[in-house]
Amino acid sequence: MFENLSADIVHAQPPRAESVDLATLLESAFHQPLFYPSIDQWLFPGDSLAIVLQSNLPNAVEVLEQIINLLCDNGVDTGDVVVVVTASMAPQFGITALQQQQSESDIATGTPPAIIKLRVGERAVIAFQVHDPANGYGLAYLAANEAGDPVHVNRLLADADVLLPVGCPTPGDQQRYDCLYPDFGSADRYEQFKTGAGSITQRTDEIELANNYLGTFFSLQIVSAPGDQIASVVAGARKDAIIQSKQLADQLWAVNFVANCKTVLATIEEQSTRQSWDDFADAVVNAAHVSNGDGPIVLWTSIDQAVDRNTRKALLAQFDDNINTKLSVRQRALASIVSERPIFLRSRLSQAQTEELGLGFIESENDVDRILAKFDRCVMLRDAHRCCIIHPSPASS
Repeated sequence: MFENLSADIVHAQPPRAESVDLATLLESAFHQPLFYPSIDQWLFPGDSLAIVLQSNLPNAVEVLEQIINLLCDNGVDTGDVVVVVTASMAPQFGITALQQQQSESDIATGTPPAIIKLRVGERAVIAFQVHDPANGYGLAYLAANEAGDPVHVNRLLADADVLLPVGCPTPGDQQRYDCLYPDFGSADRYEQFKTGAGSITQRTDEIELANNYLGTFFSLQIVSAPGDQIASVVAGARKDAIIQSKQLADQLWAVNFVANCKTVLATIEEQSTRQSWDDFADAVVNAAHVSNGDGPIVLWTSIDQAVDRNTRKALLAQFDDNINTKLSVRQRALASIVSERPIFLRSRLSQAQTEELGLGFIESENDVDRILAKFDRCVMLRDAHRCCIIHPSPASS
């Protein structure tokens, strides 16, 4: 992608020299985990195993296939395995909305979300469940948090003999709460976490409560790199695996400030989840901060959903003198940027939908080349929504 642009491109991230062998990385991680016994010391034939996949897991289908192969090699009966995913990840495995839909009689009789059998690779047919946080019959009560609110998680995770959480650390201050919780909890607690209700300490304690009551002491972390690639795999005692993988992610996604480039070409290549307008806002803000230019920002995405209400307000602020103070900090930053420099967007929206938001429409790489050709240099920022921009200190600037 973008190999034939005529503009002088400054790559903000160094290209990865070679792809990794995921099967080898997983085998090494499972047999030489951090501060934890090898897989053959804690997973035995006959154990029921629940695998939970974090929503932003890169290349989730390939990752799961290689995990299943490794489990088969270690004597696990795939009939004892269930995979639990969020609704946002379900389409990657070909699970349709119709397969997830429950009839009125199912709801009335307290039926939990359906078990869906899918072939994973060439070796196994695996049971899947798409977690429904609003279906109380698919949830299990664990305990009460400090405020007395009930803490629930997906019932299949609570019933399994062994739980294998497969996460993906996010860099910088974008760190998600946890692989397991609140994504696989109840709808009300998820909304509370999403809105930032309570203190960080209270939310962290609730995460620990959920993991401890489930006995989630082991974790597998898939570390991604720009361009939707897998860079490393870390497994072991949950806290140690998360800490080490987070350090690796911070290193991979740190991007140094590039001086004197007027324009930026930014991408959102990650296909782990449906690309969102929150991703768009993060990408625009990072693109604006990676250099001190005031030229256009060209953003290449596969966004296919209608813009949400607050992002629309932020984008249309360029036609208003006042920025809505009710917007989030990131949306106010977006509003400020679109008021100062043009933004061009490639998405799956129509030209009319794009331009109605005050954005320039990009259809092809030829359009990108035409815009960038007017400038001496351009910064290219891959998966810009995840990057951590490192600014020079005042002493060195």
